[in-house]
Amino acid sequence: IAIVTGANSGLGFGICERLLLQLSQPVPSDSTPQAFAHLLDTGAPSSHEQPLPTGLTLILACRSRERALEARSHLLVLLEAELLRRRRNSEQEEYGRKFLESLVLDFIPLDLSSVDGVFAFCDTVNKTYPYISHIFCNAGTGSFGGIDWIGAIVQMCTHPLDAVTSPTFKIQHSGVMSQDDLGWVWQCNVFGHYLMVRTLKKSLEASPIRPSRVLWISSHQALAETYDPEDWQLIKASQSYEASKYQTELLALALNHATATGTLSTGSSSTRHFIAAPGIVVSSMFYQWIGPIMHVLFILTLYIARLCGSEDHPVKAVKGAVSATHAALAPLSLL
Repeated sequence: IAIVTGANSGLGFGICERLLLQLSQPVPSDSTPQAFAHLLDTGAPSSHEQPLPTGLTLILACRSRERALEARSHLLVLLEAELLRRRRNSEQEEYGRKFLESLVLDFIPLDLSSVDGVFAFCDTVNKTYPYISHIFCNAGTGSFGGIDWIGAIVQMCTHPLDAVTSPTFKIQHSGVMSQDDLGWVWQCNVFGHYLMVRTLKKSLEASPIRPSRVLWISSHQALAETYDPEDWQLIKASQSYEASKYQTELLALALNHATATGTLSTGSSSTRHFIAAPGIVVSSMFYQWIGPIMHVLFILTLYIARLCGSEDHPVKAVKGAVSATHAALAPLSLL
């Protein structure tokens, strides 16, 4: 039983799609060892690690009911198309059909910019489901105000790969506050997720799939130099989005240390926390600032970066989701 925040578009939708495609086959490729796995000194798999589940309840946690239901329909179409492609392998197709029959795609409204909204979401989850095995903390936003076109041209001409990996020409507003009088970007990207994870702590601990896992989605733009610990709500930050992603990584590392060692009252050995970065994928985040023509050119630059050998540009969200699904599905001994 998994929760994906911001599931209706972008990387969140890609994570949902990849989970369906992976779990609808007997041996998900994302659960298998990576090339460097033999270098890991993690010992044998833990005795309490269990096989992957054969079914899935996926909770689409979004603000818009309309967009969530549209995403739900699209996911079912994509899964059906994948099962049709597996016709040559009757065993895989049969497994996938059984998976589809038991699949549950639910929508629960979630507004991370509202403390009351997060509590309402968690209350519904706790009352509806016996446990939660995975949470993908994906939803994110930024107080963007446009593009510094001169800066964009300069960076594209001098450091083109950096320009499409860690752009420095995004204009961001400072001082934006939420309805709860908290830093808006901080609350949406960091605190809202933290509050949700803490409130669902007992549901995570109740998971029969142990350990339950929380996947914190980071970014290549999680830059330490953008974060000032004195401004931890990122109210004064000129690059609040980048700072929020860096703070997310600090938070995930601290929580995982606590849960792995049981040294803090927030810790529980039955839940682990991981950071997953998707690389650079197509997003509609800047669409309103660049328009359709520049958006197409932006996509082309991502493909050019990929053709030039960049491993940081999977372009498609379903491919960018592989880091999150691998961290969710692979045995701990492979991570």
